[in-house]
Amino acid sequence: MKINLSHIPTTPPDKLSRKDAEEATKDYAKTIGELHYRLLAQKKYNLLVIFQGMDASGKDGAVKNVF
Repeated sequence: MKINLSHIPTTPPDKLSRKDAEEATKDYAKTIGELHYRLLAQKKYNLLVIFQGMDASGKDGAVKNVF
């Protein structure tokens, strides 16, 4: 699967509640996990995860909890 990052918005939707954001994050984490599993099975590719956010937005905590 090839992803074109230029097609992915970097700004949040106008009306996104915290609950909806947390739900979307869980869905994305599940998808990333499934794709990572496929990559591991092939033993050909690596996974690069990019975190974007302002200072103190929780990037470090996310990395510590996920990885």
